[in-house]
Amino acid sequence: MVKKKDGSETTIPATLAVRTISDLPGPRTLPIAGNLIGLDMHALHLQLEQWCDRYGSWFNIKLGPERFTVMGDPEAIQQVLKQRPDRFSRIRSIKPVFKELGIHGVFSMEGREWKASRKTTTRGLDARHLQRFYPSIIRAINRLKGRWQNQMIQDQPIAVREDMMKMTVDITTDLTMGYDINTLENDQLEFQIHLMRVFPILWKRLNAPFPYWRYIKLPTDRNLEYSLEVMRKHVYTFISQARNKMAEQPELIQQPGNFLESLLVQNDLNGDTSDETLFGSIITMLLAGEDTTAYTLCWIIYYLSIDPDLLAELRSELRNGISSHEEPSWDELEKLPLLNAIIQETMRLKPVTPLLYLTCLQETEVDGVRIPQGESLITMTEYAGKRNSWFQHAEMFNPQRWLYPELHQPHSPETLIPFGSGPRFCPGRQLALMEIKASIAMICHYFEWQMVTPLDDIKENLSFVVKPSAYSIQLKPFSGRA
Repeated sequence: MVKKKDGSETTIPATLAVRTISDLPGPRTLPIAGNLIGLDMHALHLQLEQWCDRYGSWFNIKLGPERFTVMGDPEAIQQVLKQRPDRFSRIRSIKPVFKELGIHGVFSMEGREWKASRKTTTRGLDARHLQRFYPSIIRAINRLKGRWQNQMIQDQPIAVREDMMKMTVDITTDLTMGYDINTLENDQLEFQIHLMRVFPILWKRLNAPFPYWRYIKLPTDRNLEYSLEVMRKHVYTFISQARNKMAEQPELIQQPGNFLESLLVQNDLNGDTSDETLFGSIITMLLAGEDTTAYTLCWIIYYLSIDPDLLAELRSELRNGISSHEEPSWDELEKLPLLNAIIQETMRLKPVTPLLYLTCLQETEVDGVRIPQGESLITMTEYAGKRNSWFQHAEMFNPQRWLYPELHQPHSPETLIPFGSGPRFCPGRQLALMEIKASIAMICHYFEWQMVTPLDDIKENLSFVVKPSAYSIQLKPFSGRA
């Protein structure tokens, strides 16, 4: 029985009875291994989608000895994300794994520690700061153009994923530390290569049934430790330079010029001035700003490659909407509806972060399911975007659904959260969109391209984030005729 607002009592219908976690269905498990036998962890998100179709929007799995409750319903997921960080946190294993690697930062922080760092991060990525930084984004994109033009002249294929990651790490390093690392024009500088090693090992350790690396180091673990040491030396140099600059220009204490300078001010106030603490926060920012944007750009080029009519339509919009292709203004890029629709559609089908691992901090009821304190959750933030219940012909890449939603029902944009939701919504959204829009505008204006890698060979690979297989394209100049 439950009390109604008028004080009377009523019986809860059986269909609305609260379920416990133990009531939920799920695939059959094996002793000790759970569901790990035969499970490809690099395609976990795709397997969870199939199980969600079979067992419903709430089900249980076991990854080794640990049980996870998997959520696929977008409304329930939104409820959970809005209750962070008080009732739900990132999965409990994240913080110790990040700390062991020396990269504990705003991503792995919780509670008061997160709230303090969040303010600094948000300040470094606010609209005013990004508007001032926009010319630096254009500079990096023009370097990409120059790199591709040189390779085109030499008839060399373009390694799209690698070059996109070079560009995004250049932009993020400049924004974060005020340092122009310029990996696009310096192939001997391997900073970006070392950064690429972090996410796969994080994914492996977070999903390991036991912490093997504390007892035996595999070659991949030793490679990661070497990469972290190389990056540590670079970042410590940047920190030293920033400290010297702030000593010479004390006005920066009141008005920091970049994320690192803001961190130095904050850490001085908190009494924690160790380079190791700063290193963790810096690497977190670099990882968040590099892979996610680069991989989305790769998928956009992939989709434009297989739809020449869409590419021609986009080029027409760019030609009519941009006055200077050498340096398109941000105001112009924001007023390109087809470009925005292509980005939205790409993030619907190829979200970079399709899964969020969480821990329930206190018993909570969500969508008629009682979640106990300490329960581990996996929220499938990509599930609704790929299902016909929420999007018409959901398996098709069709940007027109965003331009004319009334003609493509059902159309449920509120279910898509490529940048997260709730208090821990990604503060780098605006930066990512700036990079993506300006990059695609440049590529479409200056280049024709053809896929070298067979389309069927380009797959999704989940390693903390989803990345496309490495692929190559062949370039030739775009004549300007649509």
